[in-house]
Amino acid sequence: AQPDPAQVVVSHAALALVSMFDGTRDVAALQAAFDARYGERPETAVVQDVIRQLDRALMLDSARYRADLASRLAAYRAQPVRPMILAPDCFPEDGEAAGPALDAFFTLPDGPGRLPELGAGPPCDAVVSPHIDYDRGAALYAQAYLRVAEGAADADLFVLLGTDHRGELDEPITLTRLDFETPFGQLRTDVALVEHLEATC
Repeated sequence: AQPDPAQVVVSHAALALVSMFDGTRDVAALQAAFDARYGERPETAVVQDVIRQLDRALMLDSARYRADLASRLAAYRAQPVRPMILAPDCFPEDGEAAGPALDAFFTLPDGPGRLPELGAGPPCDAVVSPHIDYDRGAALYAQAYLRVAEGAADADLFVLLGTDHRGELDEPITLTRLDFETPFGQLRTDVALVEHLEATC
């Protein structure tokens, strides 16, 4: 294994060994399990080196990893807002450019073919929208959010459920009290609702 800030590369043999890292085996048990499956017992120093390098790269659920996670959580929570980490790569940072860019989604070949008319559609309680990059999913986003714009434009509260790519917390859901930075200004978070969910989930 070669730890790197962006990626970790392991050999086929190391990958076979790492596949046995289930949190229940010490070095001796890993050696025995590898020997039982592949007929070869890895040297203690080799197993320890793989463990050490993966731990250095924060790829193991260890004290080192937990300390790093706590540090990153503290830094995240200390921010005044949740920043736009995908801008400007996925969308423009300022509203003057972002508005026309997002409007263009609606007239793509597989999109609705028109811009939404706020409040002009039937009531909309919920939508299921794709979770994919804009290059491939822009027209589908437009189809989904046309319903929101035309059927829920006057809503007081929107509840957004999204994918937690990292999934580092030992919780069924990941919440934030931070407001969201957007090209059109800050999107306010209902902190009282967040605290209620934390207390009941």
